[in-house]
Formats: sequence, C-alpha cells, structure tokens
Amino acid sequence: MTPHIIKYTLGAALLSLILPIISLAQTNTDSVDLPTRAEAIESYRQARETERVATLQQLGNTLISRRIDALNTARTRLEASSHLTNATVATVQATLDERATALLQLRETIQTTDDLDLLKQHVREIVDAHRIYMVVLPQTYGLALIDRMYQYATSLSALNDSIIQYTSELQTSGVDVQSLQAATDDARANISAAQHQLADAQSQLLSMRIPNPDEAREYRSQAQQQIASARDALRTTRATLDSAVAELKNMLHTDE
Repeated sequence: MTPHIIKYTLGAALLSLILPIISLAQTNTDSVDLPTRAEAIESYRQARETERVATLQQLGNTLISRRIDALNTARTRLEASSHLTNATVATVQATLDERATALLQLRETIQTTDDLDLLKQHVREIVDAHRIYMVVLPQTYGLALIDRMYQYATSLSALNDSIIQYTSELQTSGVDVQSLQAATDDARANISAAQHQLADAQSQLLSMRIPNPDEAREYRSQAQQQIASARDALRTTRATLDSAVAELKNMLHTDE
C-alpha cells in the first residue's frame, strides 16, 4: 500500500470518528433551553428592583424611628413645663401623638409595599406629610424654651419684689432710695416687656401648621425674634437687679 493510500485511509477513519461526536454535541446544545436576551434583562431588572425595594423599606424604617424617638423626647420636655396653660400643653401633645400614630401606620404600609414607585411615594410622605423637623419639633421646643423663660422672669420678678420691700423699709428710715426705686421700676418694666414678647412668640409658634411649611417657617422666624428680644430684656433686668442688690447691701451695712 502506497503512502498516499495509507494517508487517505487514516484520514477517512479519523473523520468517521469525529463526525458522530460533532453531531452529538450539536444535538445536546440544541436541547438546552437557554434564556433569551430579553428574559435575562427582565430577570436582572427584577433582581435590582427587589434590592431597591428592600433598601427603601430599610430607609423608611430608619427615618420613621428617628422621628418617633424625637417626638417622644419632645413630649417629655413639654410635660415638664409649668407656665404654659393646660390647654396649650394639651393641644401640642395631641399634635405629637397624632404624628407618632400616623408615622407608625406609615411604617407598616412601607414594610408591606413591594411596588417600587408606590414605595418611593410613601418614603417621601415621611418628610412632606408630617414635617416633624420643620414644624412639629421647632414648635414644641420653642414652647418649652418659652416656659423656661417664663420661669426665669418669675424668679426675677420675685427678686425685684424683695428689693422693693427692703427699699420701702429704708425709705421709712429716712434713707435716700431714689436710685433703688429707679432700678426696680426699670426691672418691672423690662420683665413686663419680656413677658409680652414671650406671649407673642407663643402665639406665633401655635400658628405653625404642617400643611403650610413656608408659612410655618415665617411664624417660627417671628417667634425667634420675639424670644431674642425677651432674652435681652431679661438679661438687662438681671444686670439691673444685681446692681440694686449690691447697692442695697451697701446701704444696709452703712445703716448699721
């Protein structure tokens, strides 16, 4: 057998072995149900949407938990007030309770919503529909501050009354007390002015409403101005009374 014939024979044999293998491979490939490009894209989209839903639910839970904690703290601060009227305290407490209840209900809704677009709306409601940091907390803490300033004004008024009593006794004894009388008159006027400013600030804060955040911001700004003016008046009063006390002590010592 010539080399040419041998080469031809071997080639034919190898080809007879390879062809069935190629045919089998093609048959196996054709039998596999591979996803289409559209199906793969849809599967990826669904996986990403599920991930985004979980992220938004976690975000919603975190935002609401922070606000609930802040509302509870504000409620405790408000309950400690002593110069606000019972009606004022009850009104603000009702607002705090209403917001807390609504937020808890919203949290339940968020945790059971799996539609991404609807979930986005619910998470946005945490800010837009409740305005905890823009309206509710500034209102509550502003009222608590006013209460403390009322307490301070009351203590200054009591001190002023004591000085007036001592001044009257010295005057009866023939001591010149014109400077003390002027000081107590100034103190009384400043205390009265501060109390009126605090009342105006309280009225501004109570006018703040959740549906009108821009208007609420303006009321808050006006209240802050009134509170600042009241604080200045009380500081002036304290300085005046400190000087009056020092002068009174000197008079009493001299009188002895």
